[in-house]
Amino acid sequence: MPLPDTGTLPEDLRVLARSISAFYGEARMSRLIEAVVSAAARDPQAAMVLRSFFDERLVLAGQMVRRAVERGELPPETDPEEVLSALGAPFYYRILISRRPVDAALAESAATAVWAAARAGAYARRADAPSYGPSPGDA
Repeated sequence: MPLPDTGTLPEDLRVLARSISAFYGEARMSRLIEAVVSAAARDPQAAMVLRSFFDERLVLAGQMVRRAVERGELPPETDPEEVLSALGAPFYYRILISRRPVDAALAESAATAVWAAARAGAYARRADAPSYGPSPGDA
């Protein structure tokens, strides 16, 4: 899934949420994530692979949030991984818990809610928060 760079975080979040919605809107893709999560619940090696995949994806997608911080759209202490975890969470809830369809309305509401929360400082780094790993470009 390509990462958007529209020039503003609200639009980047919308574009990314729409891409996630389109991806998981296909029945075979939602079944795939169900199978992978189920395997990870039973097999430690599968769990490690799943976590590694999502950790890497969160770090890479965090570039969108870091750019927004540099533009002054978000507070400097905003944690990119937390912002993107919050964006993805409603999709996985729909697929894995409520077992309802993923649709465009979900994409829009997820992007709008995450943008509002991020602007309000809801995803500020805490001293005791875990890190998903180094950001790209860190030495």
